[in-house]
Order: sequence, then C-alpha cells, then structure tokens
Amino acid sequence: MKKLIVEIINRYFQQIFDSWFEKLDIAFDKKLSESQKVTFVESSLGILCELVVTADYKLADQYLIDIYTLFSKAEINLIEISQIFGFGRNTLLNIFQKENMQLLEKWGISQNTEMFKMRFNLGFDLKDLDKFVLDLLNDTNFRNTFSQISLINIPDNEKFIKNFTFKKISCKASNLDILDVIYDSKIVNKDTGNIVFEVF
Repeated sequence: MKKLIVEIINRYFQQIFDSWFEKLDIAFDKKLSESQKVTFVESSLGILCELVVTADYKLADQYLIDIYTLFSKAEINLIEISQIFGFGRNTLLNIFQKENMQLLEKWGISQNTEMFKMRFNLGFDLKDLDKFVLDLLNDTNFRNTFSQISLINIPDNEKFIKNFTFKKISCKASNLDILDVIYDSKIVNKDTGNIVFEVF
C-alpha cells in the first residue's frame, strides 16, 4: 500500500503540484511569493512521500519549522493554514479517486460497482452461511440501505425473504499491507499483535 501511494504521487507529481500551486496562487497571491509557493508545495509532497515510506516522523521536524517560519512571516492564520493543506488534501484525493476508477475500468467492473458501508454484528458460522445470508437479507437496516442497489432485488411487498441464490467467491490471497503503518510506528507488536503501551 505504501509503495502504491508513493508510486501514484510520483506518477502524477506534476499534476498534483500544478493543481495545488494554482489554488495557492489564487488564494494567497498577495501573502506568498511564487518561489515560496513552489518551495512549500514541493517540500510538502516530498515529506509526505518520505513519511509514507519510512514512518519516521522525526524527518518532518525541519519541514514543520520551515513552514511555521514561512506562515508566521507571511502572517497566515490557522484558518488559512488549514485551507492551504485542504487544497493539497483535496488534490491528492481527486488523484487517488481517479486512479481507483482507472483500476475498476481496467478490470471491467466500474459500471457495475456501487459502494455502501454498514455494520452487521450478528455472529455466524461458515457452516451456516445460508442462515447468515438469510438473516442479513431480512435485516431492516440492510434492506433500507441496499434497496437502492439494482443487483439486490427485494420486492416491496415481501416482508421476509425465504429463498435466495448466491455465488460464493473464493479468495485465495489477502493483502494486509495497509496495516504495516501500525507495526512500523511501533503502535502494535508485529510478533504478538499486542498494542504497545508506553509509560511516561
């Protein structure tokens, strides 16, 4: 996951830079010079990549001192600072969404993909998978949320679903790289899975 983030930032670096710079240029034309804006955006993207790769937050110390000095001299307040970083965050999110859509299109599933999120906290046993799916389909919250999805056809006049068909998809590999950051940050012990407590 970390490699993917850095790869996307590097691949779209110029586009990210141009978009962030343009927004800064419009909003802070009078407060920051062109060279200050260039240096800020370049150093922000650089430190972001370094932090993603190394998870060593000490690297950000000089960056934080530099931007504090820059913003103080330019008399930029906290709301404006939030806006400046918001420009960068929104630019990155737009790029990541674009990249995700390209992957979905590449796999041929973008037109059939709708995403919803919900929590279903009833326990189940894999041997009783049919019962679990039946309970899920008859759950009021599930039906209200997923009635918008055309792939799940639940007639309005049906109070309870008694029969259904589904196709079980086997998964032979899982990639949990997204959790590396909690190990790298020493929040969780990788060998035991226990949360590391520090007493000060």
